[in-house]
Amino acid sequence: EEGSPLANVNVRKAIALAIDKESLTENVLADGSKALNGLVPANLYANPETKEDYRAYAGEFLTYDLDAAKDYWKKAQKEVGDKVEVTLLAADTDSGKKVSEYLQSQLEEALPGLSITVNQQPSINVNQSRRDKNYEMSLSGWIAGSSEMDSYYNLYATGSSYNYGNYDNPEYTKLVNAAKSTDAADPNKQFKDYQQAEKILLEEDATQVPVYQSASKYLINTKIKNVEFPLYGGYFFLRNAEVVED
Repeated sequence: EEGSPLANVNVRKAIALAIDKESLTENVLADGSKALNGLVPANLYANPETKEDYRAYAGEFLTYDLDAAKDYWKKAQKEVGDKVEVTLLAADTDSGKKVSEYLQSQLEEALPGLSITVNQQPSINVNQSRRDKNYEMSLSGWIAGSSEMDSYYNLYATGSSYNYGNYDNPEYTKLVNAAKSTDAADPNKQFKDYQQAEKILLEEDATQVPVYQSASKYLINTKIKNVEFPLYGGYFFLRNAEVVED
């Protein structure tokens, strides 16, 4: 938003490139989560013709690069001042606390002059604050609700009810609209549209900072067979499950 240092693209790029995601997932979360360098997670969508995973096809954006982050930070400070204060909205869950505190300490160390205030709220309040646009940066997760890739890109489309930051880039919206209309029947064209849209969203505008792809662990009784673990929607389905006695 205007008036926030985050309206400056160099501030956003510096922050985006200064996050050591591997260290976060391996040392802080340590739960099977993986660093993510894209809007769309890995192993979720494959090209039906080539069978190539979308994330592998599209490549990586905003990978951790401390030198580049510091360069953008110097540019940013010339434009917004040496001292930059930003608030980070996060849920007061276990992972919300861990991740927001990690980001706060790591970013303040990597980018001298940056001060981050973590604002932890119950999840329901976080969602309301985002809808009210009462935040600067927010830590949030997203699980696709369908097998369409648009369920990720729609988050930043002009006029989308989930576009809390009012991101508005006509070229991004044009590509996303093409992917789900004129190019929907051609997976190769569709993947290209989505890749270009992702490049605009992440690399050019640094509107969103991908951090990690979460993992879930379950203890399951060995007598229970055929539990299904879908890639989107629910966490697990028991509709075909059965108890098998040894």
